[in-house]
Amino acid sequence: MHIQARARVQRSSFAPHPVANDTAPLTLAQILALLADKGFSLRGASGHDIEAGGEFAFRVRARTAPYDDADDDAAVLAAIELLRGNHVEVDEVHVYHRDLNDQPGALRRFVESVTKKQEPIIEISVATPNPNGTVPVQIYTGRSIPDAND
Repeated sequence: MHIQARARVQRSSFAPHPVANDTAPLTLAQILALLADKGFSLRGASGHDIEAGGEFAFRVRARTAPYDDADDDAAVLAAIELLRGNHVEVDEVHVYHRDLNDQPGALRRFVESVTKKQEPIIEISVATPNPNGTVPVQIYTGRSIPDAND
């Protein structure tokens, strides 16, 4: 399992926006600048509808001095904290990876093992088969679940 951050970008880099509001949502370019200014190097990134209310998903490498993150997951958590401190909505997403045998029921068994962690599954990614015939699968979980009383 590794951790991924998913930030909601609610403003386009090219659309007009009020500059007087210090708490206005950040653009993708501003988020990337903020991460770079604090020493974060992207290890992976993806997204959908990024500047149209969608999400920008990313993972960062552990930083060296003066930050000295313990590992990549600690760096992702530090990036999440940084963005949340700058009024960006960010979810911590857990990514479970397994190379599955290409046989009936393999995906179901993987899903069942992940659901035992009591985290909602938000996405599944299946890649092309490896040379040994196994199929790489990632299951993404951990998005905050709203309280029933909210």
